[in-house]
Amino acid sequence: MPDSETETEVIEGGAASPAEETGAGESGSVGVVSLDARLDCQPGDGEPTNRSAYRQLLADGLDALAVLGARHFESSTAEADVLRDNDGTVVTAEEVADDPVEATDRALGAMEEVDHLYVSIDLSVLDAAAAPGVSDPAPGGLSTRELFRVVRLLTSDDRIAGVELVEAAPPLDRDGRTVEAAARAVAHAVGTIGE
Repeated sequence: MPDSETETEVIEGGAASPAEETGAGESGSVGVVSLDARLDCQPGDGEPTNRSAYRQLLADGLDALAVLGARHFESSTAEADVLRDNDGTVVTAEEVADDPVEATDRALGAMEEVDHLYVSIDLSVLDAAAAPGVSDPAPGGLSTRELFRVVRLLTSDDRIAGVELVEAAPPLDRDGRTVEAAARAVAHAVGTIGE
């Protein structure tokens, strides 16, 4: 785990696989704000997958989880129950559209008791028009403007210990929209960390 006063991890990956480097169980408590269309708390067979990773991390001792940008019909009731049973927080894409600052404050409120904060940016959180280059693009997601603002708000938190960007599938992209959004999201994160 990085020393939050001197270094922050930035991880870029192609598939949706929340950072196993969250440091759950290491010094201090750890929370994750996941920018994602889905809750990723499906039952698994013991090995994390892109749709069960947070269920596994919660079972392994992750202290707090907030999913920001979730959309209706993208996750099951069982996944919502897992999150609720673990005191997780869901902030919908509609709430972000209504007021990005208030929505981000709700997600950060769920992180109130943690020492280290990780931000996971799953590009499927974006609307399909902005990010066609993901495995399952769907309408009703965040705009790039909303994503960039939320990322800046989250990464300006003093507890930030890492940022990851996942779910980029360049072969599925059109006109480089998804790759451009990903690069700019990372730039907004890196440009804000430590401010």
